[in-house]
Amino acid sequence: DFRAIFANHAPAMAARTVTTTAAVTATTKDTVTLALGGDASDLEWSYQLDEGWWSIWSRNPHPVLDNNVLKLVGTHHITVRARQVGHPETTDPEPTTLAVEMGTPLVAKNQGVNGFHGQSGATGCACDAGGSPTTAVPFALLFGIFLLGGRRLRRGVRRMGALVWATALACLPGCSCGSHPCGSQACAPGDVQRGAVGRWTSIAGDDKRVMVATYDQILGDLVAVDATDPMNLQYTAVDGIPTDAQPTHDPSGYRGGVEDAGPNVGAWTSIALYNHIARISYQDRDMGALKYAYETKTGGPWASYVVDAAMGVNGEYSSMVIDGDGYPAIAYLAVGVDDGMGHRNTELKLARTGTSDPHGEADWSLSTIASAPGTCGGLCSAGTACVADAMKVQSCIATTSDCSTACGTGTVCVMGSCVTEIVDPMIDDIPTGTGLFVSLNVLPDGRLAAAYYDRVRRALVLSVETAKDSGTFNENILDGNVVGADRGMWSSAAVAADGTVHVAYQDALADELLYTTWSNGMAGTPEIVDDGTRAGDRTHPVGAAATLYLSNGTPTIAYQDGMTADVYLAQKSGAMWTTMGLATGPLLDGFSIGATTGHGTPVLAWDTLDPAQDPPNGLTVLSP
Repeated sequence: DFRAIFANHAPAMAARTVTTTAAVTATTKDTVTLALGGDASDLEWSYQLDEGWWSIWSRNPHPVLDNNVLKLVGTHHITVRARQVGHPETTDPEPTTLAVEMGTPLVAKNQGVNGFHGQSGATGCACDAGGSPTTAVPFALLFGIFLLGGRRLRRGVRRMGALVWATALACLPGCSCGSHPCGSQACAPGDVQRGAVGRWTSIAGDDKRVMVATYDQILGDLVAVDATDPMNLQYTAVDGIPTDAQPTHDPSGYRGGVEDAGPNVGAWTSIALYNHIARISYQDRDMGALKYAYETKTGGPWASYVVDAAMGVNGEYSSMVIDGDGYPAIAYLAVGVDDGMGHRNTELKLARTGTSDPHGEADWSLSTIASAPGTCGGLCSAGTACVADAMKVQSCIATTSDCSTACGTGTVCVMGSCVTEIVDPMIDDIPTGTGLFVSLNVLPDGRLAAAYYDRVRRALVLSVETAKDSGTFNENILDGNVVGADRGMWSSAAVAADGTVHVAYQDALADELLYTTWSNGMAGTPEIVDDGTRAGDRTHPVGAAATLYLSNGTPTIAYQDGMTADVYLAQKSGAMWTTMGLATGPLLDGFSIGATTGHGTPVLAWDTLDPAQDPPNGLTVLSP
């Protein structure tokens, strides 16, 4: 949702652009071989098929185009552009387009009864699939669309709903052969293709298993991954599969063979293991609700239900632990909560249960750890508007009609005066208020401790339970809350055997990675772990996606170098910190980093972006 752009500027000479040459040298029933060139040296080329997506740039002058769209009978257009390697300013502004005829048109035979997919005594039942050639046109068009390589297009067609397919199927010749597992058509080969997984990744391990929870950004699924063998990740779509969709692939495969996107769930995951059974807290983005999923036995199947769908948007930043009694506890954010006085608060909430195996919403009790006023922009009811008072506190205030003149754009009338209205922001941002980036932990005496970022005070806070199972918390400000500071983003905490809470976090102004501790009611001295200094380069922004774990009692932090999108490790040795690159290179790494030591050795998981892949997001699991 956020992008940082780092640019260098230099005077530019007017570039001479390349003139592209291209020719077809060979075709098969579904491939085309090209010969590419241009009027310059050291060239690379990109092509576009039937006005679709441009391919990645390649230095291969004789590419073989193998795309499902070429299976469609008719004229296809291939557009090619050239440029000199390393000089995008030389890209041909007038690409060359080739027209290629593919396939042989089918000639329909009006024989009354057509041997559609089987004749009596041949390959199946006796089907009357007769009809005029024109009746198959709607289906042929949809089939052609479905063959197109891009999942985005196929998904767009699917979202048109059952009416489109029903209309096409109604035009088909009739058949009384019964149904396949995939309806009237044979199941497509292979499994349903996963979407872009890796975002909002969390990880947990025990002596037998390593499990990852993540989010599919295209299909909207909550996805569980058995990562016990990092070289053989086993994916399961836990939630987000539409229940009323027809399978298009083998129902025993991934997503039950259903390609259709369902409800948008699976955000802000937090996974935990207890008795080798995985449990996940997460947000249903459509409902704005906190949900809980669990394996009914080791290895599945899974079940899920809503824990909190009360006022506001619930479930962001969910962080789950298993307490000393084996009971799950979840800290999470509720945004836009009406406090009855016109404010829209952000609350850090806690969901607890008195059983190790909760099976429904009734098994959970809810409480609030911390609360602070947030923005009300876009959250006020009809007849009210969000305005700020002299102290910049925002409230939903009833609008009036007693202003002497009409209020201008961006203002509303309130008690005879035109005041500025705070509207729904047009740009996504992290929530206002408190409780952001919460990291929930269990102290050795059974008390819960939640480290989080208070955006109002721009401070790192640790709220510690007053007694085991008390549900009341004492607040400890560990860093920030002073003029000119903004400390606490990306907070991540772990508890040592002696009860010391170790916390990694970011200085949001300096973009530095910081570390501090809390023990026996006392906050430690903040330390700079990585200030972003890189030899021979400008200072890098570091510390995003920080996750802290203890390796043989030693604090270790995995985090992202935001300039290079690399994963770094920092480890404390005495009073010093040493840092090293863990995942460096051309891929973009370090989004949504999770870490576990429960499997005996540290195991990390994160979102990797490979711009050459479609979709670009993928899950990386690595033991450093």
